[in-house]
Amino acid sequence: SHADKHMDRPVYFNHTEGFVEFLVHQRTSIVFEAGYSNSNWNLFKNTYFYNSSGTYYRFGFDFNVSQPDPNYEVDLGWRLGVNSFKEKSRLALHGDYWNQNVDEQPLISQGSTYWGEVVLDLKYRIFKNSTNKYLKNIWFNTSFRFRFKQNDLKAETQNQYYMLPGYGFNSRYFGGVNFGLSYFLKIRERKVYTIHHLHDNKVLLHHR
Repeated sequence: SHADKHMDRPVYFNHTEGFVEFLVHQRTSIVFEAGYSNSNWNLFKNTYFYNSSGTYYRFGFDFNVSQPDPNYEVDLGWRLGVNSFKEKSRLALHGDYWNQNVDEQPLISQGSTYWGEVVLDLKYRIFKNSTNKYLKNIWFNTSFRFRFKQNDLKAETQNQYYMLPGYGFNSRYFGGVNFGLSYFLKIRERKVYTIHHLHDNKVLLHHR
């Protein structure tokens, strides 16, 4: 199986995630996140192989709770997540004891679940002193996650639903930390209106 490629490692992860954030107000953003996870566990001295792989999606909001600053930002937000995944487990025993070999076919099951997250994001502009307009828009993100869900996945065996893509271990509460890079892309300029002249109960405005 795929997990046999990593028999020297008790745990192996292949995890890819991306996100898009839209600023809809001076302090409020809409966030979409999506990713793919492939987790392998080699248990009991490389006799039990477990694999969980699938996709996940999250949607939510971020609120800027820090003082306005062009080079850093602290956001507090929430997410709703959902995933779809496939599990494989296989038992493999090879030895000279009584000339017995056991190499079972993988047991395959599919599942999905949903959950909520409370998010604390720290964002920092990497090249804040650069004169290059492209480098100045690169940010480094650190995201702290507190995830929670119902016990909707009832395991029929001890190692079923061991790892859930986008969430973590199959428990009611689970924490996590994400690190990543982001690029700020300005789609349009925001118009700022000011009072130019006041006369005879009429207000004249201009924007810049």
